[in-house]
Amino acid sequence: MQKLVETYGVLQDRFTVSGGYEIDAMIEKITTGLHINALLDQSFSALSGGEKTKVGLALILLKNPDFLLLDEPTNQLDLIAVEWLEDFLQSYKGTIIVISHDRYFLDEVVNKVLDLEDGEIQGYLTNFSGFGQDISRP
Repeated sequence: MQKLVETYGVLQDRFTVSGGYEIDAMIEKITTGLHINALLDQSFSALSGGEKTKVGLALILLKNPDFLLLDEPTNQLDLIAVEWLEDFLQSYKGTIIVISHDRYFLDEVVNKVLDLEDGEIQGYLTNFSGFGQDISRP
C-alpha cells in the first residue's frame, strides 16, 4: 500500500508540474482567442481546410513546445484573432521561428531577423521594419 501511495504522489506531482490543472483554462484561452469554440463540437473531418488549419494551430499552441515553427500563421485568421495571436506569441516562453508575408504581424512578434542570401546568414536584433532599415543592399 505504501508503494501505491508513493506512486500516486509522484504521478500527482508530475501532473501538476505538467500543467494538468491549467489545461482547461488554456484550451478556453486559445480557442476563444482564435475564435474556434464552435468547432470543438464538430468532427475534424467535417471541417473546411481553413478551419482545420486553425484547429491545428490551436493544438500546437496548446502543446506549448520549446520550439515553435509557424508558416503563415495569420492566413486563416480574422483581425481580432491575429491581434490575439500577436499578444500570445509576445509572451511565449519558447523559441519561435515565423515565416510570414504579414509585415505588421512580424513587427509585433519578431525581435530577431535572419537574412539568408547566397548561402550566408546574417542576424539582426530588430523587428521586421528595423531589419528593412538596418540592411544595406547594393
